[in-house]
This record gives sequence, structure tokens and C-alpha cells, in this order.
Amino acid sequence: MNTSSLPVLLQDGSRFDWRGAEYNPEVRLMPPKATVVHTLRQAPTLERLVREGLAQWATELRCPKTLFASVELSTGSPTTTQTVRWEPEDVDEDLFLIPGLLALKDFDLRPGSDELTPVWEGVRLRVKAGWWLAQGLSYRTRTLGQSLLKFRRNEDLADGQMSIQRDESADDLAFHVHMAKDIWPERRQRHVQVAALIGAMGRMVGAFQDPAEDPTVVGQVRRRLQDNGVSDWLDPDRYDPALAATVIEQFHPTPARDSDGT
Repeated sequence: MNTSSLPVLLQDGSRFDWRGAEYNPEVRLMPPKATVVHTLRQAPTLERLVREGLAQWATELRCPKTLFASVELSTGSPTTTQTVRWEPEDVDEDLFLIPGLLALKDFDLRPGSDELTPVWEGVRLRVKAGWWLAQGLSYRTRTLGQSLLKFRRNEDLADGQMSIQRDESADDLAFHVHMAKDIWPERRQRHVQVAALIGAMGRMVGAFQDPAEDPTVVGQVRRRLQDNGVSDWLDPDRYDPALAATVIEQFHPTPARDSDGT
């Protein structure tokens, strides 16, 4: 049987292969790592497959820009909690995490009589190793602020300088952050990213005047400001780009030093 026709339990419920079963992973992002808590409900056959070592919790990592791709398996005895790590050098811009339950071996899937919907009645379900038995949504590791910024090294800028321009070719909101070569190595530092975001927010005045036509990220930015009681660029007299930027990405205070300065 073609494995493309096997039942799959999806987090978004868009397939109705399993009766009443749910897969609800929780993904906690702390780049360059993430903790994934895999949770099944009303899926005794899938839980049994994990206990018997036929399937294992896993998370797929994909970075479209660098073509980096990896599938990370949970470790140790059957567990629902998984820690996933990646090297920052392997990633540029967006990295997506897709959690799920992966078949480790070939086996016949034999669920209880009332677990699958009638469409699978009487069908032999031969699972091949590598088949995703359950899959979650795709989780983007970058924050909203990071998704707005594309850093570029610029040899024409003098030492210590940065300039920001909107990426007019992007389908959604994005900015090119040009950095002088001497400060280019510091582009991943949070204070540099927040400073760049302040400059980007300064370029919002006069742009995107109709909320009904907002691209996806613009709508997210506007909602974030509204949720925090902060005026957006439609009210230029009250709009504060620094406040807007630090609502989206806060500065982190420097850790307190001991009295001896260390």
C-alpha cells in the first residue's frame, strides 16, 4: 500500500483519520534551543507504539534560506518532553520547527476497532520507517521583531555606522539593516537588533495607512501595539518609534555587577 494513504493525526485537525484523538504539542522557544512537550489525547494505539519502541517523538528543523534540514529524535526512555538544539551558523533568517511522532521501524498499524474513522475499515495499514504518524504545526523560531530585520554587511559605511531601508521587494514588511564591517560581527547582539528595530519603526510613518489592507506582519505589529496601549503610525503626533520598537522587542538590562566590578 502507498504510505501516502496512511492515517495521520494532525495538530490542526484538518484530517479526520482518528476518532476524537488529539495531538497538542507545546513548543517553548529559547534560541538556539527549544523545548517541545508532546501531548496525545484519546490515542491509545499511538501511545502504545511509543512504549513499544516502534515510534518516537521527534522534531523536524528546516531553514529555507540555508537549506538546513534535520530531524531530531527524543532521547532516553519513552518521554513526552524533548530538547532540540541547533547551531546558529546553520541558520539565517527563519528556522521552522515541526514536532510530531515518527515511525522508527516497518510495522502493521492495528488500532482499536473504534479509533479510526470508517474510511480505513478493512484496509491493511503497513507503516514504513520514517512515516510521520502525528504532526504538529510549523513553529517559527524568530520573534516578531527579528522577522522584520534582514542584516547586510555594507563596505561603504564608515566604522560604527548603520543604515536602514525598507525591502520593497518583500511581499510583507521587512527592512534591510546595513552595517559597517567593523560592527558586523555584533549583529546577533540583542542591543544591536533593538537599535535596528527602532530605526525600522521610524520608517513606518506614512506607510500602511489602511489597516484593512495590512500585510500579515504589519497586522501583527499593529495588534501588538494596540494590545499594549501604544499609538501606531496612523497617529504621527503620538507615535514614538522607540516605544513601539521596545514593545515588540524589549532591551534586556545588564546583569548587576558585584561591588568589586565583576
